[in-house]
Amino acid sequence: GTYGGINRPTAFSGGAPSTGNTFWGSKYKATTAPVAVNLLTDMRNLYNTIGSNLEPPNLIIMDQDWFEIYEEFGVDQSQIAKKTGGLADLGFETLLFKGKDMIWDAGVTNNSAFFLNTNYIDVVYHPAMWFDITDFKPMPTSTSRVAHIFCMYNVISTQLRRHGLLYT
Repeated sequence: GTYGGINRPTAFSGGAPSTGNTFWGSKYKATTAPVAVNLLTDMRNLYNTIGSNLEPPNLIIMDQDWFEIYEEFGVDQSQIAKKTGGLADLGFETLLFKGKDMIWDAGVTNNSAFFLNTNYIDVVYHPAMWFDITDFKPMPTSTSRVAHIFCMYNVISTQLRRHGLLYT
């Protein structure tokens, strides 16, 4: 769509995104097959493309399969550290890519990764619909009552060009 008369690329919908003002829109990159071999190269390319030597993403959210592929790369290159008591721990609670946090989420579409810059993501609420409460209503077959609380908000980005999507 357009915003302020600027034509932006449309949202990703499974295929390649439509063209628009590439400066204004998010960056998209299709992975190179096979993913198990080329994931790091594709991640590096998208990360550098988004950052443009200015401000790179600071959070990467991906699906579990890609996260585990990346974890395999890390285990292959890690040094074993013994814990007190003589046991070695090879599990990682946190993974980093170029020093930035990387997590997986079950809600992420399979075979995709979001490269986000959280400095430009905000939650904006509607002041006329923020924690409005309804009257208490009796519950059927119970002596308790219930009231509903309404909130209206939206997650926005002030610089879409600071985000990207790696997809298959």
